Amino acid sequence: MLKIYLTSEYDGIIARQKAQQVAKLLGFDIHEQVRIATAVSESIRISLNHLGEGEVAFFLEDIDNEPMLMVKVKGYEIASLKENKNLTEDKNYNRSLESAVNYAQPLVDKLQVEDIPGEGRIILLGKALPKASLPMTEQKFDEVIEIINNKQPKNQLDYMRQQNQEILNTLVELKKKQEEINELNKELQETNKGVIALYNELEEKAELLKLSNEVKKSTLLTVSHEFKTPIHSILGIAGLLLDRTDGELSEEQEKQVLFIDKAAEELLEMVNDVLDISKIEAGKITINTIMVQIEEIFSTLRGMFKPLNINENVKLIFELPDNIPTLYTDDRKLSQIIRNFISNALKFTEEGEVKVTARLSEDKKKLSVFVSDTGIGLTEDQQEEIFREFTQIDNYIQKRSRGTGLGLPLSKKLAEMIGGSIIVESRLGAGSTFSITIPIEYNEAKNNNNGNLENKEKKVLLIDDDKAFHYFLQKTIDDNKYSILEAISGSQGISLAVSEQPTIILLDWIMPDLSGYEVLEKLKSNSLTENVPVIIVTSSMTAESEYKLISSRVISVFNKKELLSKDGICLLKDKINEFMA
Repeated sequence: MLKIYLTSEYDGIIARQKAQQVAKLLGFDIHEQVRIATAVSESIRISLNHLGEGEVAFFLEDIDNEPMLMVKVKGYEIASLKENKNLTEDKNYNRSLESAVNYAQPLVDKLQVEDIPGEGRIILLGKALPKASLPMTEQKFDEVIEIINNKQPKNQLDYMRQQNQEILNTLVELKKKQEEINELNKELQETNKGVIALYNELEEKAELLKLSNEVKKSTLLTVSHEFKTPIHSILGIAGLLLDRTDGELSEEQEKQVLFIDKAAEELLEMVNDVLDISKIEAGKITINTIMVQIEEIFSTLRGMFKPLNINENVKLIFELPDNIPTLYTDDRKLSQIIRNFISNALKFTEEGEVKVTARLSEDKKKLSVFVSDTGIGLTEDQQEEIFREFTQIDNYIQKRSRGTGLGLPLSKKLAEMIGGSIIVESRLGAGSTFSITIPIEYNEAKNNNNGNLENKEKKVLLIDDDKAFHYFLQKTIDDNKYSILEAISGSQGISLAVSEQPTIILLDWIMPDLSGYEVLEKLKSNSLTENVPVIIVTSSMTAESEYKLISSRVISVFNKKELLSKDGICLLKDKINEFMA
């Protein structure tokens, strides 16, 4: 388009004028014109100041399919620069070059400085053409060249006046921009104050919610424990009546007692669900892993549900493929989850079947248990809702079947605790399939993310000289939650308490070598056993004075006659489980 030879500073002024003229003819606005002219001026300044004569060339070029105005500034004497030690080692020169490059860089889209031996130093500037000038046809290009070549440059004074006017216009615009920035900063400061106030308010509400949640958990735990004692009493008395302990019942009386017994069982199940949920949230549920066959769990569930499935129109089917390996998991929690699936399936299936199956994963590292039914089914929204606590789906079956809405949320939490996951597939009116997938071997390190969950073995130490009572107690309270240690004398019991560090001790009161009182004294005086809770289990301690003597040092006292009833055993197990959590 145009080439200008540089031999003096006046040539640099002309080149700047031409740069602005070219930019204007190509459609750049006034601000871009000034930027291009300033970048060219800076490049020329470094060329003339240090490298003598040179040239400036203006041309158009497509860079990555984008038309650009290119300006090439060349200094002739750079050919001998590498031999000119005074120049290459001149710190002022290097700083000046770096300053010019840094100043020009933000003004253009492309800037490149290159030393070419025998040719010179080339400073290449590029600026993308504005959209208004596109497409750049050959006719437009020729018109631009003709105007540039015919337009006479202004004298220095006129050009300086033009530059000053441009600078004044730029300063006015900068002042407006600064005022806008100041106003924006003021708005941001006010917004920040509002955000900080809102954050503080949210923090206070979060603290209140946290406190409220802790109170709720504590209340649920306390209330649940308090409910269980009268419920067990109701169940025990109902059991005595149904066993005709105090005489025969009429048909109507038996019907009424059965209603009471069933209602108490339902209430106990609800309380247990609430208690389990609360314990999980409080981090007080332990994982007790054992080696177990899935056939054993299926067999237990089959026997449990056989008398409960009173709907002759619904078949309960268990199918188990061969070659399922032995599981290493918490069998009680897995059984509880599957039991909940089956219970729900039977409740919401009026006709057809409920099928329980199992399948190994392809890599044989996981087992999935499926419970499918032909019941009323669920919508997609309902499939998410059922896992929310205290949520029940509104349908005609639910209205006549009571529940807490905690079974599935509890099952989901238990599944996560044993490293598993629950999936539900259902279609309204076409039945549902609930499945749990667990690892064949529970990985304690992987799944024990809660610092309160300790997979530590729980031990119950039974100190009693009556071997028959040992056998009875093992059969009634041993449910794989803990191991039972046996001592048939007071001295043996003290020795085991020190060496095994049991979780809780059941202590008889009358024994041949040491009395229960003497054993209790030794346990409480030893720093290794002083904090182990003790339950007195006896058939002979009846004096009120004896009870007062030990009541502050033991957690409970049970008469062996009480343990012969279902109610008494339930109370003892509950008391033990309080300290196993």
